[in-house]
Amino acid sequence: MSSYKLNTKLLSRFIFGGIFITLTISSISAQKKPTRSIVIQSNDTLVETSVLISKELQIKPVSIYEYHWFAFDKIRANQGSFSGQLLHGKYKLYVGDYLLIEEGEFTKGLKSGVWKQWDSSGRLTAILQMKNGQKEGLCKFYKEGILIKEANFRNGIQQGKTVVYEGGEAVKLFYKNGLLQEKQEPKEKKDKKGVLKKVKSLFTKKQDTLKENKKEEKVEEEKKDKSGQAKRNHERHQRQQP
Repeated sequence: MSSYKLNTKLLSRFIFGGIFITLTISSISAQKKPTRSIVIQSNDTLVETSVLISKELQIKPVSIYEYHWFAFDKIRANQGSFSGQLLHGKYKLYVGDYLLIEEGEFTKGLKSGVWKQWDSSGRLTAILQMKNGQKEGLCKFYKEGILIKEANFRNGIQQGKTVVYEGGEAVKLFYKNGLLQEKQEPKEKKDKKGVLKKVKSLFTKKQDTLKENKKEEKVEEEKKDKSGQAKRNHERHQRQQP
């Protein structure tokens, strides 16, 4: 009898434990945002990414954000709205012979985190910091794999310092709400401009001095001519007198 009671207690504990484990696993699964991977191939492009498939997830679109979503075997984008399964997770875009040209991540249909882009030769063209589908923070731009610009963004608009690299020199630009406020050229360039300005000023002064000297010489010559003419007239008048 005691053995029966012991087995009953053990069975009850086992059943209760099993129910508890099942409920825990179900709870964890419910908390996750289930996704499914998709591969889209069209002409010479191929996309690898994933989409949200949870019907319980309620997302209210924000009017200024651009949402990327999947429907009818295509990825689409709309500002402030979507009508399909939102992209969620890593994203890779290939062209031609499996050449990677864009890589990043989506969060509920919005670009987020670090995004990288390459040209058709595999050279880096951009490293972008994204938040809610907009550039946010320091973004870098390249030409033929060489850094040509570093710009700060806030909510997709240039804000603060931007550095443009030209001919081995760095030109600093300062923006406020997307509008250029100030431009700072390299010190050496400023110095060169200052020297050129001084040389130009000295040259101008010298030219003015030469003009003044020529003017004075001309006045003196005119005076001499007038004096000589007056003297000749006086001598002629003297000769004509009886």
